[in-house]
Amino acid sequence: MALKGTLMEAEKLANQLRRHIETQPLLATEGEISVTLSSGVAEASKKTEETLYELLHKADEALYSAKRNGRNQVHAYSLQT
Repeated sequence: MALKGTLMEAEKLANQLRRHIETQPLLATEGEISVTLSSGVAEASKKTEETLYELLHKADEALYSAKRNGRNQVHAYSLQT
């Protein structure tokens, strides 16, 4: 998803979406199936000519950081991710 705004706004929106999804189990004939969401958030750099590939790579790194740290969470990209 691409948004106009700040990294903090994107992280807040991703967390709202994550919390909503975890409260909406899938209903199957076998019963309820819980669903969670892990997300990676990254912000395009204004100082460099960053490509879309580079931006998506940063978001992907943040996503895998969220998964490594227990899933069902949002991580924002940082150089330490």
